[in-house]
Amino acid sequence: MPVNVILSEQLKRSKPNTAVLKEYQRREEEFLRRAKDLDETTALRDAEKQKYDSLRKQRLDEFMAGFNTISLKLKEMYQVNGTVFPPLLLLNVVLDR
Repeated sequence: MPVNVILSEQLKRSKPNTAVLKEYQRREEEFLRRAKDLDETTALRDAEKQKYDSLRKQRLDEFMAGFNTISLKLKEMYQVNGTVFPPLLLLNVVLDR
């Protein structure tokens, strides 16, 4: 007996379980819903991280502007007395480098 005849007879006798297909569809819908939630949450996280990074950069820029102003004034004060103030040494201490 040819294989395709055997397979077609087995197919006629088999009773497919449609509950499995319904369960698969339910789980796929749940997966897609959760994937959408994950994408939304990831987008929110990325937006907040971008805000954080922007504020962190702004804080560093403002600190450096103030530090440079103070360093310039101190350098001017020390040059009056004949010595030169090394502002980079202070910067290394402040930034813990």
